[in-house]
Amino acid sequence: MAVYAFVTRSHEQHLNNQLITLAQAAVPSLKDVKTEGLQSINQDLPWRELFKRDQSLEWFDANGQILARKGKLFSTLPLKRTD
Repeated sequence: MAVYAFVTRSHEQHLNNQLITLAQAAVPSLKDVKTEGLQSINQDLPWRELFKRDQSLEWFDANGQILARKGKLFSTLPLKRTD
């Protein structure tokens, strides 16, 4: 049981680190996406490789409206505000 808990926790930490890395890479592009749309994103950004591994990214405005999305898999769950 201890091995299962360790492996599960390690996997969870790895996934969380990937999500944090993706979010940190995408945050600087939010301003451009808001004003110019998805086409404004530089095609040579290194984090774009993440999309080849079934990663997806969505940009939202403050009201929860979708601004742009990139990738293949997207959640169908509604956004929940956490003010």
